[in-house]
Amino acid sequence: MRIDGKVLTAVLVGVSMLTAASCTSGGAAEGRPERAGSASPGSVVGGELTIAGAPSKERQERYGITVPAGATAVFHGFQRESGGGELWVTFKIGPEGRDLFLSSIGISEQDLNSGVVEFTSSDLGLTGWSIGNAQSVKGKMVPARDDDMKSPSIKVLIDYSGVDVMTVYALSAKP
Repeated sequence: MRIDGKVLTAVLVGVSMLTAASCTSGGAAEGRPERAGSASPGSVVGGELTIAGAPSKERQERYGITVPAGATAVFHGFQRESGGGELWVTFKIGPEGRDLFLSSIGISEQDLNSGVVEFTSSDLGLTGWSIGNAQSVKGKMVPARDDDMKSPSIKVLIDYSGVDVMTVYALSAKP
């Protein structure tokens, strides 16, 4: 369904919850967006739908994941749990955008650990991501803030195997 040039995608979560997200193709050919990772856009992964485009600004703020301007091949998914949920986002970006993103979650590139994939097999099953060669990645778990029991914890991984563009994978869990 199209509304003012945007695609409206609805996801039935569980039995009674409906989550709707408005998204665009992110600069890819209409109806055939680019995809980072192994799940195809619009595919159901772990009972959830991977959606082309960035999550809403409200959801980005709530889960502490801000997709930087200039990001391409942006995809996200969301799973609601009692009282909280998980938001996952993947996108491609250059070094400047990477630094802005990392700064927005309170870390820098120097804080990332080489060869570390913080995602569990459960995380990968939920998101549908297939993380390749551990030699080309750096990862970090950013814990929830001690002073805010409702702040999210964020797992981030950057795949540096691209020539001038790297792929960012971020998973935020909110209690």
